[in-house]
Amino acid sequence: MPLFRLAAALLLATLLAAAPSARTARAGDAAAPPQAPQVLDTARRAQQALEAGDAQAALDLATQALEGGLAGEENRAVTFKIRGAARQLLGDLPGALADYSEAVALAPHYPEAFHNRGAAFLEMGDLPAALADFDRALDLRPDYALARFNLARTALELGDAPRAARELTVLLAHAGPDPAAHFLRGRARQAMGLAGPAREDYDAALELDPDDPRPRLARGVLRLTGDDAAGALEDFERVVRAVPGNAVPHYNRALALERLGRPAEAEAAYSEALRIDPDLPDARNNRGALRSLAGRHAQALEDLDRALRLVPDFAPALLNRAVAREALGDDAGAMEDLNRARTLAPDLPGLEARRARLALAHHDHAVAAEAFSAALEADPADREALLGRARARLLSGAPGDAAADCTALLAATPAPGAARRAEILLLRGQARFLAGDFAGADDDLGAALAARPGAPLPALWQYMARLRAGRPAPAPAAPADRAEWPAPLLLLVRGELAVQELENRAGNDPARLCQAGFLAGQVLLARGEPVQAVRWLQQAEATRRTELPEFHAARAELRRLGF
Repeated sequence: MPLFRLAAALLLATLLAAAPSARTARAGDAAAPPQAPQVLDTARRAQQALEAGDAQAALDLATQALEGGLAGEENRAVTFKIRGAARQLLGDLPGALADYSEAVALAPHYPEAFHNRGAAFLEMGDLPAALADFDRALDLRPDYALARFNLARTALELGDAPRAARELTVLLAHAGPDPAAHFLRGRARQAMGLAGPAREDYDAALELDPDDPRPRLARGVLRLTGDDAAGALEDFERVVRAVPGNAVPHYNRALALERLGRPAEAEAAYSEALRIDPDLPDARNNRGALRSLAGRHAQALEDLDRALRLVPDFAPALLNRAVAREALGDDAGAMEDLNRARTLAPDLPGLEARRARLALAHHDHAVAAEAFSAALEADPADREALLGRARARLLSGAPGDAAADCTALLAATPAPGAARRAEILLLRGQARFLAGDFAGADDDLGAALAARPGAPLPALWQYMARLRAGRPAPAPAAPADRAEWPAPLLLLVRGELAVQELENRAGNDPARLCQAGFLAGQVLLARGEPVQAVRWLQQAEATRRTELPEFHAARAELRRLGF
């Protein structure tokens, strides 16, 4: 019973030969006027022309009958409906609507007229009016299958999936299995989040009509969202064979191939979708992302620029373009894209983490800390974001918060690996030093050095922590290469290089001058020379190398000294 193949099909009624209308059939009312046979024959030929698909002939003949004195309200109502159907097929929706309204006015008990007017409203996009007419058609004829189908379709487009599902369940119970009804109920159930029942409907639709690509495409989407990428790919490939000139199944096939870890095939499928429809923004965005992952950032940028010309507020494309721009050295453009994407879609996965890492790379540590916090709100288990925030907090002058983040990382399950644990301990040791907890810093830095023995900068930090904590502070081992930085710092604490000589060894390198100023300041403080220590600490601060923990340690020391 394929009643529902065309959801907005136009139903034709048999013309009544001079039958009395509902309003003239009551006893005592006047009889309908005599009907000229040739006028009635013209009306019948209008219906035959419409059934044969000749809408223009149907329009002309129906107009001729109506203007030729066709009698009887019922006959005129049916003929107005025929002319409305012809006009609708010819694209004259306002004219069709006017004719259907004439039919409804002449025969308010006429369900087919209400249905067809509802179909015209539906085609014009007036969904509430369409729903009201389909409802009225069903009030007049509860077993009107096509009106119930179109009512369900309209309810679904209005967002009322539960009503659509209910109406289709009634329809299937009374009219029997139908592929289009099962397909539409599957869509309604899927919109309600009922994946299992939706799958049953798509399966039923395909069992009744295996060649219909629509339920197969919908089932493929359901499989893909349900982590059955292999099954989804099978469905999409069959749809591609059925409708090779449609871009959508090629695009969906690419999504499945990506999910299956086959990026080269996925890119080829996106390319085929774009060959068919070059202005498909999602395919442009996804292909651009794949090209960036493959290191072809210039090609990626072409795709992403075009996606954004098509949809300027396309937040995922802005995020992906930021990745390509950063890789191509356009960090300012990348941050501009990330900030714009954040305005459009603040919860976009990966956005805050990318923004945070770019801000951290450009020493905007306060922004980085805030962005890492936003990333952690979205995914509290993101350890990379937690480590990034710890580093950003340390470098933005919040050592207590940085130490707390490191403590959370060290307590996480499963425990971090040896190399990562050493990195976290070094960071927490530096944070504790900045906060004035020199004993805690010594403990952490010693544990970090146990995992990475001989690392010069952690050894120097531990030496300073021991000095400040009042613990025995043996000098670090002598460097193998006495000229290589930071060898001069090691020589200083070993007493093999004068403080005054350190500045010459640092040269004009701001990062070395910052490290030298901080370390010399600590050595001089330990020797009881605070005036000279302050000069060196101020020199470290003057370098403004905010990406170095030594800068923040020098600043913290100056504050403790009252500067």
